[in-house]
Amino acid sequence: ENRFFSKSTDIIATDNAIFGDCAVFFSYAPPLFAVLIESKGISQSLKTLFEIAWQNAESYEKVMATLAKI
Repeated sequence: ENRFFSKSTDIIATDNAIFGDCAVFFSYAPPLFAVLIESKGISQSLKTLFEIAWQNAESYEKVMATLAKI
């Protein structure tokens, strides 16, 4: 499933991955690098933030329906 934020949302030039008790942050600006953090508390906090963002983003279907009306 895909979700979208409004155009007013700033562009994010990084990425991250959360798995188990680990979080990895990737930077795409030169020089490219990644940071791995092994922490149950940090990974759980990031998972919670992801869920909050997911619940507040627009569904793909809603965005496509809106675009079809334009």
